[in-house]
Amino acid sequence: MASNQFLYKSLRFDPAKDFVAAQALVSIPNLLVVNSKLPYQSVKDLVAYAKAHPDKLAVSSAGNGTGSHLAAELFQTLAGVKLVHVPYKGSAPSINDLLAGQVDLTFDYPVSTLAQVQAGKLRALAVTGVSRLPALPQVPTIAEAGYPGAESTSWIGLFFPTRTPAAVVAKWEADVSRMLKEPATVEALQKMGGVPLPLSGEAFRTFVQNERTKWKATIERAGATLD
Repeated sequence: MASNQFLYKSLRFDPAKDFVAAQALVSIPNLLVVNSKLPYQSVKDLVAYAKAHPDKLAVSSAGNGTGSHLAAELFQTLAGVKLVHVPYKGSAPSINDLLAGQVDLTFDYPVSTLAQVQAGKLRALAVTGVSRLPALPQVPTIAEAGYPGAESTSWIGLFFPTRTPAAVVAKWEADVSRMLKEPATVEALQKMGGVPLPLSGEAFRTFVQNERTKWKATIERAGATLD
């Protein structure tokens, strides 16, 4: 809904015209992680080395155009560094090679990285959401680390075809919004490394449009394509 129309030269649908954004559900940030054997203790350390040694650090991703790839591209632009992108076919091989020291860092979801961070095999330098993760309260946000604007999250929301009656959309918005306030729902979302994203109606539509603007610019700068 926010990036595919810029990653593919042609789609059979127009996300902006064919769907109406109704209710956001959850926001899932990435963790910026490095192999724990590397010396970088902070984002500042990492950036200092990357600036002094362009194209020397390899950043892995779950594949071209994925959230982990785009998060890395956005960070490079704002930090003024140049990393070597190594795309994989999924998070598992990306993380495996990071653990083996074949690559230096990655941006990936907590569900893929948190256990390795807690085991001391990976070091988390920042979380790319707007708030710290309850599971890693000592890890700063990317903004706290000095790079506001580098926030990068994957999010899930409820969309309807544009011809859906307004009353139906409104009922779903109300019901889901109420569900997101339930403790059991919040706990379940936190276990997957996410946080509730309680945006409905016009607020969610504005959020989606801002995301499209942000990722369009990032994708164009990176030259990323999935065609």
